[in-house]
Amino acid sequence: MSEQPSAVRSWRAVVESGDPALLDGLPADDVVFRSPVVFTPQQGKAVTTHYLSSAMVVLGPSLRYVSEWHDQTSAVLEFEADLDGVYVQGVDILRWNDEQIGVLRRHDVTTVAALAGVPLPLPWQPERGAVQSFERVREQARLQMQGRASGAVVYEPLPPLHGFGLACLPSPSDGDIFLDFEGDPFVDEGGLEFLFGYAFKDGADAETYRADWALSRADERAAFERFVDFVVARLEAHPNLHIYHYAPYEPAALKRLMGRYATRESEIDRMLRAGLFVDLYAVVRHAIRAGVESYSIKSLEPIRI
Repeated sequence: MSEQPSAVRSWRAVVESGDPALLDGLPADDVVFRSPVVFTPQQGKAVTTHYLSSAMVVLGPSLRYVSEWHDQTSAVLEFEADLDGVYVQGVDILRWNDEQIGVLRRHDVTTVAALAGVPLPLPWQPERGAVQSFERVREQARLQMQGRASGAVVYEPLPPLHGFGLACLPSPSDGDIFLDFEGDPFVDEGGLEFLFGYAFKDGADAETYRADWALSRADERAAFERFVDFVVARLEAHPNLHIYHYAPYEPAALKRLMGRYATRESEIDRMLRAGLFVDLYAVVRHAIRAGVESYSIKSLEPIRI
């Protein structure tokens, strides 16, 4: 097989990260989304991102690619997934072009350093794509070059936007929980969540971290039930609590475990309907621009806001 195209690598990186927010830079403004469950083609970046984000939340945690075929401008990726205990098989068909890269190359912009040096407003009108898309990647390149020069992670706040970024954060509560799962997708069929980690304040107002390890299916079910029961009991004392996580993996994993073991269905439904989950990745992506190549929590850890 020929070398994997960069478009496929970028797509797989987004899927494997489990983070729909990373889709922002992939679809073209005039992208067309087709799916047998949608019936008619959907055109436009916003609606395509919406459908892809939903699919990643539903299938992403267990989705794995098993075969791949590609040429210079298209690819077929065969996948398998576990959907609430049901085996799912299908294909993702990708088509792409290098128009944005081509536009930059035609203006002698071939490196990150060159992109960072492009003046704003742009001295030329892109033949395809929105000016704002080019301005965003230019600003990202500028910060990355600053970070390389300083040897530190530099960042700057983005203009406030109603309903996005820091505006999405609820008022703090003494009952708030910070949740992080660690899983291995290659254990048995459907993977195993082997660490349920969550931090919270105990009755003495001291910060506490609980690491609940699971090395078997029985352990996984027990850890899942303990966490759900912990949240339900904590809600009695702190009805305004929220559960903070980074990227959508944790809520999707909880729904998957609920389906796998047919337990705590009403409790998970209550948590979801109450809007307890707060995705800090989505907050960060719309609150700051950072000089990093990835907005993973490890890359942003040096930042203290």
